[in-house]
Amino acid sequence: WVSRTRPAQPPTTATDSSEDEFTAAGVVPRRSRYEATDHPQIRWPWRTVRRALATMADGAPAAHPVTLAYVTPTTGAPPLRTLGAEAHWLRPRERARSGRSTASRVFHVIEGHGTSAIGDATLTWEAGDTFVAPPWHWTAHDNASTGDPACLFSFNDEPALRALGLYAEESAP
Repeated sequence: WVSRTRPAQPPTTATDSSEDEFTAAGVVPRRSRYEATDHPQIRWPWRTVRRALATMADGAPAAHPVTLAYVTPTTGAPPLRTLGAEAHWLRPRERARSGRSTASRVFHVIEGHGTSAIGDATLTWEAGDTFVAPPWHWTAHDNASTGDPACLFSFNDEPALRALGLYAEESAP
C-alpha cells in the first residue's frame, strides 16, 4: 500500500483565518472568505491565549483552577480528531488538583516554575520543561511563585479515547 498525498501548496492569502476571522470568543463569520478545510484554525497565538487566561483568572474563585480548551471555532470540537489541547493558568501559590483519567497528557511549561505530583512521583519544573502524566495517575500542579502565574500547555489523547468509548475520569479527592 502506498499513500499518495498532494505536495504542500503555498498559502492562497497573506493571512490565515486564525489571524483574521477567529479573533473573538463565541463569534465566527457567517461565511468565510477562505477555502473550507477540516482545520479552519491552525494557530492560537500565545499572547491571545494568555490574555484570555489572565482575564478568567481575575474573576475566578480561588478554588476553581483556570484551564482553557483549544477548540475548532466552527464546531467546538478538539483541534484534531485524536488530540486535545489545553492551556492552564496557576495563580501564585496555587495548587491545582486535576484528578485522573484514562488519557495520557504531555505538559510544556510556558512560564513560571513549580512542582507537579504525578502518581507517587514529584517533578520540579520551570519554563521550557516538558513532562508527561501517564493514564490513570493522580495529578496535581503547584505554582511555587509568590507573585507570578505559572502557565502550562498540554495536549492529550482524550478525543481518541472518547471516540473508542474508552475514556473515564475521576475527580481529585
